[in-house]
Amino acid sequence: MDTTILVVDDSKFQVHLMNKLLTELGYTRIQAAANVVEARKVLEEKTIDLILSDWYMPGESGLDFLRWVRATPRHSAIPFVMVSTEHEKSNIFEAARAGLQTYIFKPVSKDTLKKKLYHLVQSYPSISPPHEAL
Repeated sequence: MDTTILVVDDSKFQVHLMNKLLTELGYTRIQAAANVVEARKVLEEKTIDLILSDWYMPGESGLDFLRWVRATPRHSAIPFVMVSTEHEKSNIFEAARAGLQTYIFKPVSKDTLKKKLYHLVQSYPSISPPHEAL
């Protein structure tokens, strides 16, 4: 697959888990960032097709990062998925208004991730569909 995915999460365990799940779904081009500052650097250096970001991180939040991505013309069209424990509906609606494509509640299962990615593929042909790795 040619899709390059940026995973942004301050938890090394969550980054490892997302990397494992994405690899099992056939994705091999995965970049990681532990915070928003690192994520911006990755976006400046690499071409990213999809962002999977945690909400709560030290410093700037995933919502701050989403707003920055949408306000930056070079990156504004990148599909953005929030992966978080945040369950407050008003906050999730706020993220949707800021340009979020979809939301995944932690803990993330491979089945849920696969379904969300299949849904995104329908609107974003730059994202390769998930498949079970051989």
